Amino acid sequence: MANNDVQHLLDMLYEMIDGAKNAPLTSDKCILNRDEALDLLDEIRAQLPVELSRAQELIRAKEDYVKAAKRDVERMMQQAEQDAKNKVSETEVLGIAREKSHEIIKKAEDRSREMYRVANEYTEDALRRTEEAIQTLADFEASKGVLAICPATMTYPEEILNKVMDAAAAHKNGKGADLVGINMEGPFISPKKVGAQNPEYVQGADAAMFRRLQKRANGLIKLVDVAPEEPGNLDFIRECHNEVRISIAHTCTDYDTAVKAFEAGATHMTHLYNAMPGITHRAPGPIIAAMEHDAEVELITDNVHIHPAMVRFTFNTFGDDRICLIADSAMSCGLPDGQYSLGGQAITVKGPRATLTEHPDTIAGSNTCLYDCMKRAVLEMNVPLESAVRAASETPAKSIGVDNDYGSLAAGRYGNVILADKELNLKAVIQKGVRIV
Repeated sequence: MANNDVQHLLDMLYEMIDGAKNAPLTSDKCILNRDEALDLLDEIRAQLPVELSRAQELIRAKEDYVKAAKRDVERMMQQAEQDAKNKVSETEVLGIAREKSHEIIKKAEDRSREMYRVANEYTEDALRRTEEAIQTLADFEASKGVLAICPATMTYPEEILNKVMDAAAAHKNGKGADLVGINMEGPFISPKKVGAQNPEYVQGADAAMFRRLQKRANGLIKLVDVAPEEPGNLDFIRECHNEVRISIAHTCTDYDTAVKAFEAGATHMTHLYNAMPGITHRAPGPIIAAMEHDAEVELITDNVHIHPAMVRFTFNTFGDDRICLIADSAMSCGLPDGQYSLGGQAITVKGPRATLTEHPDTIAGSNTCLYDCMKRAVLEMNVPLESAVRAASETPAKSIGVDNDYGSLAAGRYGNVILADKELNLKAVIQKGVRIV
């Protein structure tokens, strides 16, 4: 009976007693097999500690299970509490981040609006006096022997450029230098080569935008400056080169991209050497590409923008039939040293040099008129007189397509003549056959 558990042994004892015969003359006593009963009791006695031990083990196991379950529940509750705290923390962090981002965006928007307001006010102020301003410019240039002007726009949004084009279209020639064109110098330039332009308004070349502006200007836009390396700008050159002359300017382009630009229809380079990569023997850059593709190039010969040796080098390599002398004059031209404005940005003028006030190393246009640039090229840079004169008159007139009227003394052209002494001091200016100076 060693394999019987206590419950089974008790059942056997119960059956033995229940099945026993009654003792004679009694109803509550029975006759049992003494040995069998004792054997059962011995077995029960033997098995009982085992069962008790099992029971205790089960109790302990139950207690351990309960404790473990409680610990698990406690850990789960703690984790849940921590997760809840983390979620709250994350929510708070996200909330703070959102507030900060909104604040940053608001500040940026406010700054943008303020910059636009300042620029717009600057432009509005200028445009309120536009006709007077254009006429003043025309009168000043004529007094310096410059009888045809093609001024450059700054980098502005279309809304402001619209007003510039409207003003140019409304101008009537008749007194002072003739307004013969507009060089749209921005905003299709590189944000990395803005020079004195406002980087806030730089954008990719937009054919539809150009056409809208050209319509408002009554066709006065003669040049559009483009950085060919910027996305989509080569497509603009291909699409628009038959409508307007495309000039590479304010660019980071390499030689190969410049070649693609000239092959796509570009024919011109604005203020050569300035705001573009230079020439090196392993990276020839856009200047060599221009030379190889017979492009016209502009030179600012104020003796500030370009070293005289580079000016002579350019005349020797490109030739005066491909060089357009330009002044790149700022509004401070002809005025004394001091503080002025260019495109809404403060500039400082000292002698022939104009720089951004906040960035003194950045040249901000020129403080020299075209006649004085031509004069400096001859007297200070040893450029032959005939080459300098041609580069200041006939070549730029051909470049922007006004050579039927301007740029030479050939038959049918306007009788625009400048008289000067041997030192190139201006002695007389004759405009369309009439002496005005």
